[in-house]
Amino acid sequence: MVKFPNKCIKCKKEDTHLKEFIYARPIVSRRFKVVYLKIPICENCKKELMKYEKIMKILKLKFTFFCVFCSSIFLLFVWSVYNPTINPVIIIFTITLASISGSLAAILLISHIKFSTKKHDKISNYIDIKPDGTFLIYDPEYRKEFEELSLPGEDELFKCPVCSTLLMKDMEYCHVCGKKFR
Repeated sequence: MVKFPNKCIKCKKEDTHLKEFIYARPIVSRRFKVVYLKIPICENCKKELMKYEKIMKILKLKFTFFCVFCSSIFLLFVWSVYNPTINPVIIIFTITLASISGSLAAILLISHIKFSTKKHDKISNYIDIKPDGTFLIYDPEYRKEFEELSLPGEDELFKCPVCSTLLMKDMEYCHVCGKKFR
């Protein structure tokens, strides 16, 4: 894997008990791929960052559920309108149900957008993965230490057999395509 300095990316504490925060981000350039990074982080910072990740996962699941629910209500509504044998009471019921589910989905979408645009403590405040698969560390001091650590010699590099990314020989897997080597 990519060599990060032996200190927490968030609080900069040098600690022997650093945990790994796996930051996986899908990127789309020419084809869809996911970039994986193992970032060193202390126990307390990892708990704080995992709160945000957990809330985002719940919001995404709820939003997906409501989208599927609204689509099925819409299909039920279309079926009941175009079926001449259906009772008008059922049509009114499906219209009511469709409007309620649509408004709930809109409220959930707005809360999802508001939550994701607020300044929460998330890993992307400290590191960002660009669309070409490279990443940027925002803290200049940490970035300088990272660059000093990651200047390999030519004998330490090899190409990934899947995506042809230049990697260091001691890496467990490719940070661009995720191919495991050991």
